Amino acid sequence: MSSVSDKPTLIEREINELLQTLIDIEKLGSKRRFIAYGLKLIAGGSGLVIALDVFGTANKWLGAAIMVAVLLDTVFANYERLVGETRAAHAARLKRRTISSDHNRALNQILIQLKKHSPESTEYQAANAAKDSLENKTHTLLQKTVSQIDKALAELDLKALKSISLEAERSAIDR
Repeated sequence: MSSVSDKPTLIEREINELLQTLIDIEKLGSKRRFIAYGLKLIAGGSGLVIALDVFGTANKWLGAAIMVAVLLDTVFANYERLVGETRAAHAARLKRRTISSDHNRALNQILIQLKKHSPESTEYQAANAAKDSLENKTHTLLQKTVSQIDKALAELDLKALKSISLEAERSAIDR
């Protein structure tokens, strides 16, 4: 997303920040996926090595590695978070690409008009107003998208926290 001048306006900087937020959300989903696969590999690989009795004396340490991997996966509600963050990453990528494409396509036509006409002409003024309007629309769309994804991730955090609660276990003991 570019402007006619070299110095970005406040709204252009905010648009770039919102785009970066969406990119960061995309990266978050990738990191979570990497951690989840790593923990599954540790648990599954160690289980296989124990079953095959490959290292005999190291089996208890491999068993401990399995327990740690499973504990980490459980404590951090990794599966639920993986699914939710991956869903958020895909949504962020799709919305970012759609909004960017729409913006750039519309901006291209505006820039053509700005280059064709002198700054004093009514056509130039109309194109400049259209550019401002486009930036406001893009900013609003990005802000709405980031807010929706942030809200979904916050709800996911609360759900994950509830899933690691010991309340269900305590109530079973009290019976």
